[in-house]
Amino acid sequence: MTLSGMKLNDESYEAIATIKPSASAHYTDLQRQVKKILSESSFWERHGRDRMQVLVGYLTMGALGLLLLRSDSLPTFFAGILALSWCHHMLVARAAHLSSHNSFGLPYYGHMALVWFIESVMCFPYDVAMDAHAKLHHPHTNIIGLGDSSSWKVPQLGRELYLFIAPLMLPLASPLIGIKETLMVVGKDRSKWLSLIRFLSLAIVGAFWQYWLFRNVCSMSPTCAALCVWLTRAPYYIPYIHVNIFQHIGLCMYVNENRPDRITQISTGVLNLPRNPLLDFNFGHSLISCHIEHHLFPTLSDTMCLKIQPTVRKYFKEHGLAYNERTYVNRFRFFFNDYEKLMVNAPYITEFIGIR
Repeated sequence: MTLSGMKLNDESYEAIATIKPSASAHYTDLQRQVKKILSESSFWERHGRDRMQVLVGYLTMGALGLLLLRSDSLPTFFAGILALSWCHHMLVARAAHLSSHNSFGLPYYGHMALVWFIESVMCFPYDVAMDAHAKLHHPHTNIIGLGDSSSWKVPQLGRELYLFIAPLMLPLASPLIGIKETLMVVGKDRSKWLSLIRFLSLAIVGAFWQYWLFRNVCSMSPTCAALCVWLTRAPYYIPYIHVNIFQHIGLCMYVNENRPDRITQISTGVLNLPRNPLLDFNFGHSLISCHIEHHLFPTLSDTMCLKIQPTVRKYFKEHGLAYNERTYVNRFRFFFNDYEKLMVNAPYITEFIGIR
């Protein structure tokens, strides 16, 4: 099947595809153009704006959320829950993701920040998350058995439960899944016990820090404070799950023995969602509207992914490559209507759950 004869739309699902790469498209050519843009960009564009947005967003939304939680009004209280969930995912989805690719440009203490984002805030083991993300998902995007996103599939759950209810349980399930995965690693390598101890320690510290804030800043009872630790983490896991499945599952997948060249692999296996004011700041452009650009150049910041997007889109279209863009609603309808075909009957090879 050639690119010109391939239809990548929401009415057709292609589990395994053999696609010939465009003869005129070369990753190095596109890379040369992007490097030129990067060299002409300021430090503020390359790293500074993203650092500032994460810092200011975390502090302002965190302070606002704690203030709202002090209210006796139920609508105001739940507005505080949503504000703190937004704040939580500023670290879980955006800061952890950018740090995992060193996109913040923090060579000295970036690793320590990343471990804290993943293990203390997200409550998931750093080693397991990085194996799933850096070692599998990015180099083997949509390669069956490697980076095929099947870790997000739970065939036992129906579509309503999976899309709306199960994500709310992730704050409770992630630490348990993390312990299970780490114990499996420890069973093969006894030296990894320290990783398990570090993960448990940081996860407890992260949860207790929130609990302490709710008790002492918001004057909550012990039961209410413990409940709010879960409530303030849960809501934004719904779009978190949606984004993770919308942008890869249902597009072309390949067997490793017959994988295409890199640029064709990304062109046919990655999809961009439109910019979204609710998710742009706390998820970031590289996870929402510039996911294609992120997979091509994962070390670039959100700001730089947005800046190179016109160049990438133009290059793809000039060389007959698919540049997949769909709306959030469009992809939701696609998954809701074809849930069995996409998430239950499709190849199910699961080994990890983690960040993307």
